[in-house]
Amino acid sequence: MKNKLQELFEKLRTRLDGANKRLKDFDANVKMADEKGTSDAKAMLAGLDAKAKEQQAQIASAQSKLKDWAQHTKQVTDEKIAEWKANREVSQLENRAQDADDYADSAILVASAAVDEAERAIAVAILAQVDLDAVKSPGMGARS
Repeated sequence: MKNKLQELFEKLRTRLDGANKRLKDFDANVKMADEKGTSDAKAMLAGLDAKAKEQQAQIASAQSKLKDWAQHTKQVTDEKIAEWKANREVSQLENRAQDADDYADSAILVASAAVDEAERAIAVAILAQVDLDAVKSPGMGARS
């Protein structure tokens, strides 16, 4: 059991570390040069859009599994679990453990997709700010 928990934590940590590294690299590039920052933001946005499209079915499936788990937990009460344990109904407990693992995997995927969407929002915000700054720059004759 300990190995399975470690595996799930490692999967989540890897996804979050990857997102954190991408954000740090992106932030460093944006600070280095406006032109490079703009092209990096556009590239990041394109990559995230492609990734979202690629994972759309997976994410929908994961969200469905999360809903199924919520329904399942309403049906499987603490009393029912205690009964399975008392009667040593290993197959029922194995099914429950597998379902819980699937739930964790699905939650990690959905959380990862939410982090990707946050990254996408950051890229969109940067591009919007670049557009605003271009219009407001002194050479453009913008009024405040």
